[in-house]
Amino acid sequence: MFQGLKNVAWTLKALKQLCEGAMTQAEAEGLSEVGAEHFLLSAFDLPDGTARRSFEPFGVDKEALRAAIERHYAEALKAAGMGGEAMPPPAPITRPTSPWAGLPSSASGLALLDRLAEKGPAGEPLCGADVVLATLAARRGTVPRVLASLGIDPEALAAFARAERDTHLSSL
Repeated sequence: MFQGLKNVAWTLKALKQLCEGAMTQAEAEGLSEVGAEHFLLSAFDLPDGTARRSFEPFGVDKEALRAAIERHYAEALKAAGMGGEAMPPPAPITRPTSPWAGLPSSASGLALLDRLAEKGPAGEPLCGADVVLATLAARRGTVPRVLASLGIDPEALAAFARAERDTHLSSL
């Protein structure tokens, strides 16, 4: 029972850090909603290190992923006929007093949170690799396109993420 309570506490702390970090990532890009890509970037900063280690076999770190996301956004703007125009300064996200109250998320961000909630009360703590796996469930959107641009096979990334997660859980 004590271990179960520790795992719940760990998960709540990880979720808080994940959501706050994702909001910071989106705000830095001038976006008013948090997308799956922001949760993925935020997962790199979780203390378990499993998200970061999941990407290491591909030679991709957080900054390389961020750069690929920025290229994706720039290409999308260019395709929409808005390339080369100066972007307005980022508008701050209105932060509620609690990170759980009305997290401004895009459809991809909400879908990711739903996938994390499906993990259910298995008693295992949430780790960064869980976030990686949740982002891989989407077949369309920013994350799949960014991974393709980096030459990352989603199935291979999923295998590395599951291995990292299993190693992390066995060390607890």
